[in-house]
Amino acid sequence: MLNPGISVNKLESGRIINMLLKQDLIRKDLKIRQDGNTVIIPLRQPAEIPGYTVSLLEFDPRSMQEAPAIMAARSLGPSFIKHFPRKWIRLGEALILKDHGYRYSKEAVAALARYTGAKSVYLDSGKIVGTTRKPMIKLLYGTPGPITHTENGIRYRMDPAKLMFSPGNVNERIRQGRMLLKDSIVIDMFAGIGYFSLPLARYSQARTIYAAEINPESYEFLSQNIRLNGLGGKINALLGDCRNVIPQIKADYIIMGHFDSPKFLWAALLRSHVGTIIDMHLLVPSERMSDHWIGLVQTARSMGYILDFKGQRVVKSYAPHLWHVSTEMSLTDILF
Repeated sequence: MLNPGISVNKLESGRIINMLLKQDLIRKDLKIRQDGNTVIIPLRQPAEIPGYTVSLLEFDPRSMQEAPAIMAARSLGPSFIKHFPRKWIRLGEALILKDHGYRYSKEAVAALARYTGAKSVYLDSGKIVGTTRKPMIKLLYGTPGPITHTENGIRYRMDPAKLMFSPGNVNERIRQGRMLLKDSIVIDMFAGIGYFSLPLARYSQARTIYAAEINPESYEFLSQNIRLNGLGGKINALLGDCRNVIPQIKADYIIMGHFDSPKFLWAALLRSHVGTIIDMHLLVPSERMSDHWIGLVQTARSMGYILDFKGQRVVKSYAPHLWHVSTEMSLTDILF
């Protein structure tokens, strides 16, 4: 079957496989195969892997050993097997189950919590509503409330029932942390709880980050996370609409991590100078992957700004034939 993957030299394969396993990027139900001195590795999703190009490659399925949790459920009795979750996402002390229309038994969910040591289990519909990006999620087991999730050396304090946190964006958060923005002024127009601001502040050597968030609950956790990670001298948290609360400064790098970011392009341009990099997160249909940026460049030109398309990264598959991409553009000229 065709699946995203990379081809690596056999001598480098051990190191690359270990790196991908640590990031949970390898698709384990497909076989890693070897072709001469090349090792071909299946990926769970398209991702940015320095030095390698992700493409669709042919892989064979492999039989999967039962996960330890499933074996534990089997030991509890046959009635648990049918109603026991096969997959979950771990966020600190909480587990998130995806809603696939299947009704899990209370006993199975409680057993899962006991087995994993989780304090709470949630069911996520996958839907996010409103400008405050509230997830449609409900508690199945345990006590609701804030949890602390650690990723890439950053601690994120959040409430899973009220705020979104996408584990599928982990590579993008790690990439932000690897950027070198020494002495730069950065704007995060949709900061949330600090998804991108925190790794940028910790690792990029940016001078100052202005992080705007319109949701008061997200803003409160953003403020907590700045203190929790000791980044109070780097991040200025701003509560309100980014178009209004961010001062009229000229930033060197602007991150727009919201799918409605094209509607806010003018606000980013007003805070840009020649050389500013604007990184927009967008939902792009498969058939528009090569030219979706043209409309953004045209819109900017109508306002007197010349944008140059620098490139794009696939963050993850969002839905059939729909991709979450990160599109980078640089401001090359201001006409008036």
